[in-house]
Amino acid sequence: ETYFVTYLARLLLSMPGDEQAKRREILSFMERWTEPLPLRDIPGFKAEHERFHHGPNYLLFSRDFAIQIARRLAMEVMAGRAPLLALRRFCFALFAEHARKDGKRIIVNKTPSYIEILPLLRELFPAAKVIHCVRDGRGVAASVLARPWGPETPEMA
Repeated sequence: ETYFVTYLARLLLSMPGDEQAKRREILSFMERWTEPLPLRDIPGFKAEHERFHHGPNYLLFSRDFAIQIARRLAMEVMAGRAPLLALRRFCFALFAEHARKDGKRIIVNKTPSYIEILPLLRELFPAAKVIHCVRDGRGVAASVLARPWGPETPEMA
């Protein structure tokens, strides 16, 4: 899904002063992360019963657009721009393109790894609302059992 935000935030804050290495890793990572994006444009890629569009199969920006914005992020990092400001511009550009293509004004994101970087997200998106949902464990177990990568038995779930 959008774990790229978590990954890039950690990258930008973990390598102080090594802008060239950051630039290389930003571009390398986004090349890998965007590889399946053209497949997501195939009509019928989502099953008819999926009423709500979500997950990695529903990113409406193209690979070319994402790579273009990643290059801009890399250039801003190389130019010495504040990492959080550069990352904010990068995220806003991608999310705005997705929202524009989807005809939406608001983006809701449920990436689980965001829990690990909530203070950073507050800095990146000060106007964002954070909603903490607690799901019944039985519902989680039933949901993951249906996944190809999920456990084999209810006991394992």
